[in-house]
Amino acid sequence: MASRLKVDPERIEAGIDSLAEKGFVETAPGPGPREFALTALGHDAIDRLKVARRAGLTELLEGWDPEDHPEIGVMVRRLAHELLADDEKLLADATGSAPSPLRA
Repeated sequence: MASRLKVDPERIEAGIDSLAEKGFVETAPGPGPREFALTALGHDAIDRLKVARRAGLTELLEGWDPEDHPEIGVMVRRLAHELLADDEKLLADATGSAPSPLRA
């Protein structure tokens, strides 16, 4: 994950430790140097972040009439999909397949 994100591995380890201490992930031994999976609290946090992103996009679009500017609706749907998909892509890239469990 550190090489994929171009981040110092020690920062990743510290982040995982912090997330585990706060109950967002559980760590476990596995085939990788370190594996972890989101807990229910972690999944809830991701869901809240997605809602916040959508709310931010909605606020930015306040006052725009989709009937007058249909291209904006298309652009917003694509942007919202790409922003949300980035989270899933990062998780999938970290594991090599599925969002959970994750490897550091």
